[in-house]
Amino acid sequence: EGSELLAGRAARRPKALRLLRRAAGLGHMQAATVLGRELLQDAVERDRSGAAAASQQLVPTDLVPAVDPNGRPTGGLRSASDAKLEIVRMRNRNRTGKESDPRQEGIKWLISAADEGSDEAMILLSNAWFEEHEGHREALKALGWTAGNALTYLRTALGGKAKFVDACYNLAILHMEGVEDEQCTYLTRNPAVALMFMRKAANAGDAKAKLW
Repeated sequence: EGSELLAGRAARRPKALRLLRRAAGLGHMQAATVLGRELLQDAVERDRSGAAAASQQLVPTDLVPAVDPNGRPTGGLRSASDAKLEIVRMRNRNRTGKESDPRQEGIKWLISAADEGSDEAMILLSNAWFEEHEGHREALKALGWTAGNALTYLRTALGGKAKFVDACYNLAILHMEGVEDEQCTYLTRNPAVALMFMRKAANAGDAKAKLW
């Protein structure tokens, strides 16, 4: 029912997530996977809306003189209406900081599903590290993850049927580029291995792999 509600109106999304949480808490692996995926999407949307709000600051307080021409303090604001607007912004910032982070919860559910054998969750976690929003990677780092953890899940997903093609394609891209940081080389660049994985994905019908 939660998955069906997600496909409907946006107003039903909170109820859908509640139902998915209930099912995931009872050990439903697919519910945990879908819930994790949706919560990561919510985190990205929240980050985008926060960035948009920050870029639309209507009161450039750093450019407003601290005193008026008569020497009276202005507080860095032009008028009483500006001061009221700034108070509203401060309240919103405080409220946002107190909200639970959907990213952390989403990752928790995806790890739970991946450890139960969900190859879709494994792909989503590896994508969270290698491909998608930088905030996802930082959240995984906070759990002690490195690129090695993401690669382990990605390689394990090769054993499943549902996401075999995605795993092959992603491993092909990573072998073309290599994976390393300042401390370790996790995957040496190897175009021959990349071609092997890309050919497997293409033979399995993946359109992007065929074009590659």
